[in-house]
Amino acid sequence: MKSIFILLILLLMGKSILFSQGLFTLSTNKTNYSYGEVIEVEVSIFNNTDTTIIFHPECEWPVWVRVKGVKFLEMHSLADGCERYLAKGEQETWKYQIDPSKLGFPINDGEQIIYGSGYSHVDSVAITAPKYYGGIIEVKYDYVLEKERRDIYFTSLNASLVKRDTIKDIQQMDELWSIQNKSIDSLVYEQNRSQDRFGYVDTYRRFEQGKKIITSLDKEEPMPSCYLLMNNFPNPFNPGTTITYQLPKQSKVKIRICDMLGREVATIVNEEKSAGVYSVLFEGNNLSSGIYFYQLQTDEIILTKKFVLIK
Repeated sequence: MKSIFILLILLLMGKSILFSQGLFTLSTNKTNYSYGEVIEVEVSIFNNTDTTIIFHPECEWPVWVRVKGVKFLEMHSLADGCERYLAKGEQETWKYQIDPSKLGFPINDGEQIIYGSGYSHVDSVAITAPKYYGGIIEVKYDYVLEKERRDIYFTSLNASLVKRDTIKDIQQMDELWSIQNKSIDSLVYEQNRSQDRFGYVDTYRRFEQGKKIITSLDKEEPMPSCYLLMNNFPNPFNPGTTITYQLPKQSKVKIRICDMLGREVATIVNEEKSAGVYSVLFEGNNLSSGIYFYQLQTDEIILTKKFVLIK
């Protein structure tokens, strides 16, 4: 109870949290935002100790951003390896963008509390922004029995179609609509209470994970001591994901992508590389949804990990 009480005091003070293994901070690019302005958020962990930090997060994305009073659909996946390492003087920064036109946020005028959490630590920041009228809703309907009603409702909202998926087995159409000049929360509430409601209508606040950046504040960069193939980001992905790997010495490197049957579907690296840490972007535009494997091959080692493409 005492530790929880201390954590709450730190949050209310709006200060960075200094813990035994580094410095955890949350920040925004501004404190006051105009209508519809994108909110840029950064969550950082800095290793200010003399040794490498080993984190043991729950086996999913280690850093989250949330907003008080707003429910987001957060993209994450289980990880094959849960340990994460941060060398002396290194800083891990996650960058997010909260776009009102996609998320229908803020849902109220005035103060908004944004939380960042990771590695069992939490920080928060308060901003002010006006309520946003618009966003994206998800609509599901029977495309045989409810098509006419859907068209009338779509036209009445002056909506724009963002995405459409058909599930033929149950005659269902899943659509994402972009709405302007109306609170999507009020719209969903009114539709679901209406006697003329149809199918399924709900807000669609898909909060995707941020981009991770590793920087070193030490002048001397430590060289890798072993071969390592890291978890790709993001995962699941569509269409691109970043694969990071490290080499302890100069090596002939091949990184290939295989399907569930072990068939090679792409080779994204095939060259000599010096010792160091590298990242490469893989685009799955020409592949269908499913589980795939990415593999690091050198003359001394073969490392393989799994990732998921969702379209």
